[in-house]
Amino acid sequence: MPDKIVPKDGGVRYYPFRVTRIEECPAVLVKCGYLSNTTECNAVCQPANQEKLAGAIASDILRYIENNTA
Repeated sequence: MPDKIVPKDGGVRYYPFRVTRIEECPAVLVKCGYLSNTTECNAVCQPANQEKLAGAIASDILRYIENNTA
């Protein structure tokens, strides 16, 4: 099943995740790291990295809105 969700070519795919499929507006599921992975957990727990992640997510949401509203 993971091949259906995240293809090896890294392309964007749509999949009916429960958290995104019932919305009446666009939704996105963001995974910034796996807390079960020690390296990723340590990186995500750093405030500077949290700021970078939050900034990147906010920037992309704004870019989406700018490009998809009339």
